[in-house]
Amino acid sequence: MPKYPDSELHILREDVRARATPLGRVFRRSDLIAWGFPGDTVLPMTRRNWWVRLHHGIYTDSRDMGEDPTNRAQHALLCAASIRALREPAFTFGPSAASLNRLALPNGLLNTVNMVRPLGHDGRSLSRRITATDHLPPAIVRTLRLSAADVTEVEGVPTVVPALAAVSAAVSVHPDWIVAIMDSAAWKAPASIPAMAAYAQRLQHLAGIGDVRAAMPLVRPGAQTPLESLSRIRLMRCGLPEPRLQVPFYDADGLIGIVDMYWDDLGVIGEADGLLKYRTGDDLLKEKKREDRLRRLKPVIRWDWSQMWNSPQDIARWVRSASVSTRRSA
Repeated sequence: MPKYPDSELHILREDVRARATPLGRVFRRSDLIAWGFPGDTVLPMTRRNWWVRLHHGIYTDSRDMGEDPTNRAQHALLCAASIRALREPAFTFGPSAASLNRLALPNGLLNTVNMVRPLGHDGRSLSRRITATDHLPPAIVRTLRLSAADVTEVEGVPTVVPALAAVSAAVSVHPDWIVAIMDSAAWKAPASIPAMAAYAQRLQHLAGIGDVRAAMPLVRPGAQTPLESLSRIRLMRCGLPEPRLQVPFYDADGLIGIVDMYWDDLGVIGEADGLLKYRTGDDLLKEKKREDRLRRLKPVIRWDWSQMWNSPQDIARWVRSASVSTRRSA
């Protein structure tokens, strides 16, 4: 085997990484040869830990490997490798597709790569588990009749479109999260709601699809975060009317801000506070000034994840009490 100096291998490493990025950051030895690079560089590159084997014959640059396989970027890399491990076309599906399309997901769903294969292809290679002793987790592969309108590509990884990703992921989650996932797709593209409804009718074979169909009438395009979606559903379950979402409020100085939700009949503003937007003291000061202006117009009720998940009835009671107090003082 020829001995390559490190200077040549450094140049090779950068060139291969640049060419692999549009392919989901993974490559095969055959890709190296097709790109005009010597195939016998795999061994010296892996010995230096500059390339990492993800599956038999499939590699990535070690700089693209993360320590947490459930991280979105790392999961996308593993999806790309799993798809390249098959001889036939495949696309991410379910939670994997939802993650790739940047939809809301609860924790714990990215431990397995989920893929879908079009009908009408040779599926014999699918009888082998898509796994290796290296870094590639087991994969779940389903079969579905797919058209060109059902699939796309994100970051070099073949995947189903966001509407199908949302529906196929929603069958795997807690009932309250079903709406949150589909709300996140509707937030990105309000026109996707009819498409999700159509997929919910089409995917009759998926376990849990009945719950998804039942949740479809509750999907809205105005929920910006999963906490907002869960809050709306849980507070309605506690007897509150459905609020309007993303409502602008103004005072004499102009726009105060857009609130998460507003109950017109109750005259109360609701703010689902995930705390992620308050990163600095300046953020907190701005939010306090914003809330002071809002409170001069309407009562404001705030809550966080823990409160909404554990005691939504308490929050519903706060909203009703604020509404009663406002009417008494009017």
